This record gives sequence, structure tokens and C-alpha cells, in this order.
Amino acid sequence: MRQNHINAIGDILAYSSSRLKINLKCTKSIDDLIVSKDKVGEFKKWIDR
Repeated sequence: MRQNHINAIGDILAYSSSRLKINLKCTKSIDDLIVSKDKVGEFKKWIDR
């Protein structure tokens, strides 16, 4: 299941205040997905597994 989630990610962009903005490949994204600066480290570990 994790692989499906990773495959849905189009771009990961640096965002203000050390956060990340996630752009999904699907065109029906409701809102921007923003990873808080407190969770960036955990997100990077997850994405690199």
C-alpha cells in the first residue's frame, strides 16, 4: 500500500518556513498538501524506505 501512496506523488517542493509542499499526480487534489516543519524529518524517512 505504501508504494501506491509514493507513486501518487508528483513533486515535492521546498515551502516556506522549512515545510514541504506535495503535488500529487492526480488532477483532482482538493487542497495543497503541506508537511509541517515538525514532520519533515519523518516524511523524508518514510519516502526513502
